[in-house]
Formats: sequence, C-alpha cells, structure tokens
Amino acid sequence: MRTLGPILVYMLFYRWLASDAGVIPQRPFEEAQLYSDRFRNELQTELRAAADSEGMVLMGSLSSAYIDLTFNWLANLRVFGIDKHVVLIAEDLASFKAIRQAQSGARVVLSDFGHKKTHGGVPNYADAEYWALTGTRPWYVSIALDAGVTLVWSDQDIFYFQDIFKVFKNQLDSGKEMVFTIEGKWNGLCSGSFMIAPTFIGRKLVNYWKDTMRHRDDGFDQGALNLALQRAFDFYPDARPKHEILDEFTACSGLTLWRKGVCNVEELIFAHNNWIVGHWGKVQRFYCNEMWALPCMMAMEKGDKFLKTREEMIENIDCSEVKTSNSSKLIRDVVQQARSVFPTCPFEESY
Repeated sequence: MRTLGPILVYMLFYRWLASDAGVIPQRPFEEAQLYSDRFRNELQTELRAAADSEGMVLMGSLSSAYIDLTFNWLANLRVFGIDKHVVLIAEDLASFKAIRQAQSGARVVLSDFGHKKTHGGVPNYADAEYWALTGTRPWYVSIALDAGVTLVWSDQDIFYFQDIFKVFKNQLDSGKEMVFTIEGKWNGLCSGSFMIAPTFIGRKLVNYWKDTMRHRDDGFDQGALNLALQRAFDFYPDARPKHEILDEFTACSGLTLWRKGVCNVEELIFAHNNWIVGHWGKVQRFYCNEMWALPCMMAMEKGDKFLKTREEMIENIDCSEVKTSNSSKLIRDVVQQARSVFPTCPFEESY
C-alpha cells in the first residue's frame, strides 16, 4: 500500500496552481445550482436499480463532445458484464439521447446543467466547461453514497483489462472502505477512477472533498480530493480511512504506460488515457495502441466529421507520436471481445 507522504508534493503543486502563479478561470457554477431535488431523486433511483447483488455500481458523467470515448468504454465494460451496472450523468441533451437510443445497457440521467444545453462543446483543458464537468464530481459522489451504494467512479478515457468490480471487491473483503489510483507524475491520487463504500468515514471524506471545493475558485476536484484525504487523516487519527492505493504499474496512467513504458502489460488492470491533451489526442492514442473497439469515431479537430470506415481512420490518424510497443495477449484478447459489442456506429443517429 502506498503511503500518503508523496501526496504532500501533489498538494504543494495544486496550491501553486491556485495561486497567482497558476492561471485559473472563474468557477463556472454556484453550489446551489449543482442539482435539484428532481435530479437527486432520479439519480438515486437509477443507482439503486443498477447496483449489483452486493450493492456496487459504476458511475460517471459525460458530454457529447466525448461520446465516442464513452461508447468505447461501454463496449469495454460489456466484456466483463459490468455495463448493466452503469449509471451515467449526461451534461447535455445530445449525450443523453445517444445513450438512450443506443440501448447500451447503461442507465442515464440528465443533469440540471444538461437540461439547459443541447450539445456540449469541446472543452479545452482548464476552461469553464472543463471545470463544470469536473467540479460537480464530489456532489455526484455524495448523492450516490447517500443512496447506500458502493460507488465505483470511472472516467470514460479508461480501458479495463480486468473486472474492476472484482478488483475492488477483493479490497472490500480485506476490510478496505475506499480504493484509489495514482495520478501518474505527482504521486497524488487520481479522481478519475476510485471506489468508496457508503461508510461513516467514506461519507466524511466526501464531505471534506465538497468543503475543499467550496473554497476553490475553480473546478479542480482532483487537487481537492488529495487535500480532503489528508484532512481526514489529520482529524481522525484513531479512525483513519481504511484505504488502498492500487499498484501504479498495473492500474496505469497515461504517463506510466505510454510515456514511460514501465507498466506490467501482462497483469494490467486498466489503462487511463490521461496525460495527453484533447479529445483527438485521446482517440488517436487509443486507436494507435489497439484499444479502440468502435467501427467509427468523431474527428472533433477535423470539422466535427465522422470517420466511419477503417480506411478513413487510417487516412486521418497519425500514429507516429503516440504508438508504443506496449501490448500483450491480455490486451489483445480483451480488445477483440470489445470490438464485437457494437458492429455498427452506436451514436451516429443522435448527431
């Protein structure tokens, strides 16, 4: 298990980022506008219905700007039978309709923000729309824990090679109430993939997370999560969170897998396609490293056009800077199964 010591470095980095030295836009929302009673009740109903027999459910939020990444993720989850235990929070109408129409197995709830937006733009890193997508996460997690489910949160730029429910349940069985992954460079925790059980300490941590976000001028929930966990350790020395941090060489970030090439690809739990800028960068990296399960993709940087054939993809994608030799039988077998899930483009009719 990793200790929390290295997180101090991460905390200092985010304190710098929040200072005058970092460039942070105005927070794009007020807490009172985060969700209505309608949304809370609907989300909790769907979470309870989607949970497996042991009360575990996987949740994430999505924008139509990343709809192809979301369906690539859903195809991947179906390999392990997890897709029927997924609840997605749609932040615009287009993504809501796409999930509903595709009959993907996932449940979807339209957020209060989503009722006001027809289609999501392509958020740039650290712009207002980016913060709006990330800054609501602690409140969504809090709603889930109040529903009594054991929550697995996952971003959609992740590809799994083992049943993540089994991975996390093994930790629950060993007495852990939360499991985190490493962000990659600063040795801090990543808010893109984690598990929290609805225990007193789990809820307390999320309350600290929300409280930390209330004092920020941005939606950087990941820095706030690290500060919240440190606070939980400081305030509860006799009842510290029973947590585990997964091995960063099997639960791999984009930095450790693709940039450094130090991950154990024979025992890979997942590959997180972070540490690369933009939608198109993520799509190209997945495609070039044989983790793209769909017969189509959205070329957002190429006039919003669809690439619907392998020939079109080959013509428009440059693998020279993102292709690596990191592959294994495990990776190839899982991807091959995922490619059979959506034989035709699952989102084209919604756009």
